[in-house]
Amino acid sequence: MGRIYNTMVRACVVLGGSIEPVDTAGYDIVICADSGYSRVLGTGRRPDHLVGDMDSLDPGLLERAVTEGIDIVRYPIDKDISDGEASLKLAIDSGADLIIIEGATGSRSDHMISMFQMLESVPQDIEAWLHIGGDRIRLMREGQWMELTDPPPVISLLPVAEDVRIKTDGLRYDLDGEKLLRGSTRGIHNEASSPKPRIEVIQGSLLLVLSRSIH
Repeated sequence: MGRIYNTMVRACVVLGGSIEPVDTAGYDIVICADSGYSRVLGTGRRPDHLVGDMDSLDPGLLERAVTEGIDIVRYPIDKDISDGEASLKLAIDSGADLIIIEGATGSRSDHMISMFQMLESVPQDIEAWLHIGGDRIRLMREGQWMELTDPPPVISLLPVAEDVRIKTDGLRYDLDGEKLLRGSTRGIHNEASSPKPRIEVIQGSLLLVLSRSIH
């Protein structure tokens, strides 16, 4: 794996779980899931696609999207896929090398938890990050490594498999092929001890959480 954001085609998937605006400038593909469209108005470039059953989007905004020529990918309300998953699948099918998912917060914990799980559906050759507040979250799988060129104050490694072995170089608490147990908090709140710490997954998979806040 290369450095963070060292990619060719950048896609942003904007969910409706928050009311905070999302700056879509600089992306090659912008996909809004339902009311996520309201979060990008007046920021950056206009979306390419609006996806979902439109049950939470103001009808006036839907008309605006149609007028602006945004591609509308409409689903029925009774479906076996969330608007967020449908948007993520579209980003994958669109040929993105990097996918940033914004807005996986709000009052529905089931939707937020499902977004963590949906990272597993992203092919390994696509770099996908989930942005929640000031945190940046990525699923790293066996054989993948990453050099953090701009390490944040807090770096956490959270196992999502039973047997996870990690090798790190440049962290305050380095691991040398040691096992992190699923359900344990041992990997929470590490820190960089060098300008470019390196993280490698030898076995299993984990969530890499980069936090700008120390609290």
